[in-house]
Amino acid sequence: MIFSTLQWLLVGGNVSALAVTCVVLLPIGVWIGYDALRRGPILLLETSRGRRRLAFGGKYGREQLLAFVDAVNRDLGYHIEVDDSLR
Repeated sequence: MIFSTLQWLLVGGNVSALAVTCVVLLPIGVWIGYDALRRGPILLLETSRGRRRLAFGGKYGREQLLAFVDAVNRDLGYHIEVDDSLR
């Protein structure tokens, strides 16, 4: 398939549906793979029902996470302790 696609690019001719599908879906697949492997901050919460993970997508700084925890503690009345590694 790769050879026939290269031949089509250089010489011309018929294009297979498989080649067109690969060209269209390859960038989408690369983007999905990159997004899946990208790391973001995770808050580990220990509750009465066990451990819970809050995963945040995107790039959030330490200050934003601390502000989030403070807002949850203040506004919702939960008591979330912050590990010393975050402060």
